[in-house]
Amino acid sequence: MADGRLPETALRQRLWQALAAETPQQVKAAVVAEGFGPAGFARLAPLLDELAGTGDQQALAVIERSAHALAVMVATVARELGLAQPAVCGSGGALRHLQQLRAAFSSALQRQAPGARLVEPAGDACAGALALAAQTALRC
Repeated sequence: MADGRLPETALRQRLWQALAAETPQQVKAAVVAEGFGPAGFARLAPLLDELAGTGDQQALAVIERSAHALAVMVATVARELGLAQPAVCGSGGALRHLQQLRAAFSSALQRQAPGARLVEPAGDACAGALALAAQTALRC
């Protein structure tokens, strides 16, 4: 958007505002600054989800690409493990708190892995690891 290759939407202005940037160079400096990393990008996700919910075309495009990539990853893992109807439990806050991403992911998941279904977690990652260890121990 900043260089004119994409139509201007509220997304550019809101992202730049969140990054306290006024120029493309300041945006680049902000996102490569030490300590920004994945957590810095994660802090921008609610803004993106909110704008997608208002119909911002550029925000929707980012959400759709992200949802598609996640769904392809799930479909690939399911195929490699021979899982016809996998239960998919997203960890972390994105699928729980970002409504537009969750809806787009759910749709993309059905296209990429038709038998898959989203389920709520029954516990945290530690509980899951313990359950898998117990299942493995019982098979030995």
